[in-house]
Amino acid sequence: MPGGSNSAVAEYCVTAASMLLRRMCWADDELKAGNYASYRSRMIADNLAGIEGLLVGLVGFGTIGRAVAQAFHRMGARLCFFDPAPTDAGLVASLDACSVSLADLLSSSDVVSLHVPLVPSTQI
Repeated sequence: MPGGSNSAVAEYCVTAASMLLRRMCWADDELKAGNYASYRSRMIADNLAGIEGLLVGLVGFGTIGRAVAQAFHRMGARLCFFDPAPTDAGLVASLDACSVSLADLLSSSDVVSLHVPLVPSTQI
């Protein structure tokens, strides 16, 4: 729901993406199981990516989608989005974002973030 929680949603999305990219939940489990050395070696060998430089695809570029885009942009991510509704060209340009088809977004994005209401027209 767009409104006072836009920043909180944006912060959550960036944090969740970072936690998944860095495998923090799995690392926590492995550390608790006493597998620190082997798991640390595997994480170093995998050279886990952060958000900077990744392509983040946003499905929905309304109020919340734009707030999330701005948060990812601040972290150095590249942005693309899918939204059939007209959008603010100035904001798109300032974020260096590009409008793409849903299929292109899903096939090329490193991270996908959904920001559409669950209504019949958004169900695939």
